[in-house]
Amino acid sequence: MKLRMLVLVVAALLGWMQAAAAQEQAWVQVEALPSLNEAEARAREVAATLPNAAGFQIAEGWYAVVLGPYSPEAAAGALTDLKRSKAIPRDSFITDGTQHRQQFWPVGQIAGQVEAVVDPAVEAPVVVAPTTEVEETLKQAKAAEAALSKDDRKALQQAMAWYGFYDAKIDGSFGAGTRASMAAWQEANGYEATGVLNSLQRAALIGNFQADQAEFGFETITEPEAGIEITLPMSLVQFDHYEPPFVHYTEKSGSGVKVILISHPGDQDALAGLYDILQTLEVVPAQ
Repeated sequence: MKLRMLVLVVAALLGWMQAAAAQEQAWVQVEALPSLNEAEARAREVAATLPNAAGFQIAEGWYAVVLGPYSPEAAAGALTDLKRSKAIPRDSFITDGTQHRQQFWPVGQIAGQVEAVVDPAVEAPVVVAPTTEVEETLKQAKAAEAALSKDDRKALQQAMAWYGFYDAKIDGSFGAGTRASMAAWQEANGYEATGVLNSLQRAALIGNFQADQAEFGFETITEPEAGIEITLPMSLVQFDHYEPPFVHYTEKSGSGVKVILISHPGDQDALAGLYDILQTLEVVPAQ
């Protein structure tokens, strides 16, 4: 049997794992901006029409304007309703808040600490919709899609895979699987599920994906000591030490993420055996 190098990555999500298991809050991210001044101005603008606006630093030099907190179920409904009423941008999305750091808005108040009491006798504030954008017809969207390069098509598949809508090969071929993934992404984001992304939707999908990549700081790391080349979120982890056969990366800036790398020659059975052995180590989280 041909041997191959197997790489096992153990991501111990420390505080993140606990937070995900007991997640009770979700947020609708309206926008991410590269400066605090811009973000404060945008938060003030959003808060003028939507009372649950908040702002958090999400990465070095990036600030998010969000709405919430909601329950995870309520967030999905709020996202759809707000998009349909054009109260928020079409590329807004749901986040669990794990990337939220220091709060900058509202000033002097903890977001979500005081639950608003709605008086039925008081009329809800009127949301002023932005100027209606001119959208492509389905025919125009198909024509624009046909002009995409293969790399552009692969980028769309990669972005959908990142958000959990696509799990097939990244090949730039838009078959039935890719169409179903596009339709699922459209439905989840409040668009008509046509299975063909128009220019606006493609820009939103790729823009959010690129922002996430920048936020997590993904880099290709080569570890010659272990014979491993892998992509890691370097905004969240940093190299700590070698402990053959392990390479340890510890959390960075309080992210709560820890990565342990190990390489071992073998096949799928060898990987399964190695996994069972590693599960006996205290440092490896139980699955």
